Amino acid sequence: MANVRRDYRGEVLGFVERFVTDNGYPPTMDEIRESVGLCSKSHVGYYLDVLEEEGLVKRKPRTPRGLRLIGSSEEIAEWQ
Repeated sequence: MANVRRDYRGEVLGFVERFVTDNGYPPTMDEIRESVGLCSKSHVGYYLDVLEEEGLVKRKPRTPRGLRLIGSSEEIAEWQ
């Protein structure tokens, strides 16, 4: 059986957008991990790093809710 790796970028981005819309502030890494079903915060960090490199989010280091959506709604919709 081939080892197929799942890409969670769209799920992470979609959850962050919904969470911010519903609550008015960004989720923590634990909230993202639990919602998306990732095994650890390091996996969440990896996907947030990728999304930041792609210009869709901005992170503030060492801040629990230091996450901000910066991509346009159209760009974010492409990932969902």
